[in-house]
Amino acid sequence: MKLSACGRFVVLDDLHIDREVFSALRRWSERRGLRAQDAVQLAIVAFTETLLDDAEREGIAERTQRQPSSWPG
Repeated sequence: MKLSACGRFVVLDDLHIDREVFSALRRWSERRGLRAQDAVQLAIVAFTETLLDDAEREGIAERTQRQPSSWPG
């Protein structure tokens, strides 16, 4: 693993992706005029956003449960 020349990207050597998963990503990207790499990056972003959304929801639930309600009554 190393940074790209521009420093924005991580370059993963010997990344292994299941053939069926990669085939689905490749077909999805081809239908949209994208490269397979773009589809893989988009899948990683979507996965990461889902994790962050879940963590954020869990954090909100935890904070709500710990703090007493400000509602009267």
